[in-house]
Amino acid sequence: MKRGMSQKVKEYHDNEARFHHEDDYLDKQARVCCPEPGPDEEYLNALDIMLFLWNCTPDMQVWFQPLITFGCDKLAYLETIAQGDEKSVEDIFRRMMAQPDGMHLKEADLMFLLGNLKKRF
Repeated sequence: MKRGMSQKVKEYHDNEARFHHEDDYLDKQARVCCPEPGPDEEYLNALDIMLFLWNCTPDMQVWFQPLITFGCDKLAYLETIAQGDEKSVEDIFRRMMAQPDGMHLKEADLMFLLGNLKKRF
């Protein structure tokens, strides 16, 4: 700790550094499907999806690429899917799990995502 710097000021600076690192990470992940730089609509939509997944408990970023590959590239699409009946919502996500991008997903990933969707939408 720098001379004269209070513990609260140090914690603030540490948190700022962590948040900037997390923002960089989200930016890189969102650009997976949108490699062009700049705040275009496609990039912002992907970032919305990433932020939703990142804020799930536990973190559900493993769903990012399967969602994008499936065509669920807007938060509004995810919201619309989530408003269906429980069986159809689960069926849609099971189809995503069957894609090559979703083969690594586990039953627990599905269970946690469905729970987070209910809480959010």
